[in-house]
Amino acid sequence: MSTAYTEILDAAAALPDEERARLVDALIGTLTPPASEEINEAWMEIIDRRWQEFESGEVKLSTWEVVKARASKRSHPHA
Repeated sequence: MSTAYTEILDAAAALPDEERARLVDALIGTLTPPASEEINEAWMEIIDRRWQEFESGEVKLSTWEVVKARASKRSHPHA
């Protein structure tokens, strides 16, 4: 990897979670064509619904470690 890549990655990794998430979104936006307004609205509805489910306690968040363990079990069920 180039020095610029490493420097940018290190700087990005030091950002707070919310800023890193916004940076990821911005970078992805540079790779894909902009979504149509209808798609954006549909995603916003899903995001709003999921946030309300979280806020109400209807759903619980899992740690990254738990998510990785579940994924590993699903991809290697007999391990």
